[in-house]
Amino acid sequence: MPQPVDKHLISQMLIMSTLWKLSFLFALIPLAVGYLILTSFASPIAFGLFIGAGWAILSRLIPTRGFSFPNTPYSTDLIHELNEIRIQEPTCCDSAEIAWETIAVRCQNCKASHLDRARPDLGRLRNDGFIGRLRLLFLDGHPIINNNLDD
Repeated sequence: MPQPVDKHLISQMLIMSTLWKLSFLFALIPLAVGYLILTSFASPIAFGLFIGAGWAILSRLIPTRGFSFPNTPYSTDLIHELNEIRIQEPTCCDSAEIAWETIAVRCQNCKASHLDRARPDLGRLRNDGFIGRLRLLFLDGHPIINNNLDD
């Protein structure tokens, strides 16, 4: 379902970007607890805490696309580009309704593309159940479709 490019979308993206960046700090808690328990005695739960938190931290630190850091699905550049599209007067048609579809930001009336960026997978209501949550976990919020020309 396309999401209109408006103030609500921009604020939602800023919140999700902040939460994604703070997840690094949230992962330090189970990492420290797991390490403290592992130094005392061997416990499978502590090992799981240590490995899971370490994986979460590494997934935030390792760049995947053009050695960009941080590797966030909601980059500040993307938020600025969407805000510029929101502020500008669309010239594609008389009654332009700009919305972010799955693969691009397009006008809903004339289907003119304003930004060829796939929508990240975070911050949306999920209706695909456990499989969708599993996909979200594996992709770390990044879109399945990558239609960037600068890769």
